[in-house]
Amino acid sequence: MQRPDGERCRRDDARHPCRLHRWGRRVLQERGLTDEQIQTLVDGGTVVLP
Repeated sequence: MQRPDGERCRRDDARHPCRLHRWGRRVLQERGLTDEQIQTLVDGGTVVLP
């Protein structure tokens, strides 16, 4: 969510990227997803996994 003081987390209004966002990205990277695939998921899309 965009605010005058910067982007905020939808879950708890914390500054973006919040702890949950960072944790989620880290888990997905450890599972082998690329930054592009992760961004697709963040944007609400789907990815095909090998």
